[in-house]
Amino acid sequence: MITHEGSTFLSLITHLVLWIPPTDVLLDTEETVIPGWIRDVPFSSMSNLTHFAFPLVPRPINPPRPRNQIGVLSITLLAYTAPPEPDPSFTAETFALWALGDNPLAKGTTISGFEVNWVGNSISCWDQWSRMQMDCIWEQLDRIRATG
Repeated sequence: MITHEGSTFLSLITHLVLWIPPTDVLLDTEETVIPGWIRDVPFSSMSNLTHFAFPLVPRPINPPRPRNQIGVLSITLLAYTAPPEPDPSFTAETFALWALGDNPLAKGTTISGFEVNWVGNSISCWDQWSRMQMDCIWEQLDRIRATG
């Protein structure tokens, strides 16, 4: 249940990136690259949401690594934006429909080039890393769309 305060906070969000580590994702099927947790995002409370992005689950998911092994995981984001022209049928819940629909990549833009370090079986410094990436995501999306 979302409190009144929580609902007020969610209604103020315009740009949202959910950096959920792909190693924490439980998938419904082996074929999907869209994380199942999208169903749990309270889009109906985000009345001002115009930009939404999340990491695609890499295929295949990297196997668990030995405890002391260090590696790099490349992450690709899928970013959605609200239509540029006012559309009365568009709501923040539309983002979930796009992500969970038959062709989730058709409505969004993929942004590649994010890398995070593996340490053992986990991603190190995930919170710090994800905060550092926030500002550049929307700038990269604008550049991709301007050139493509």
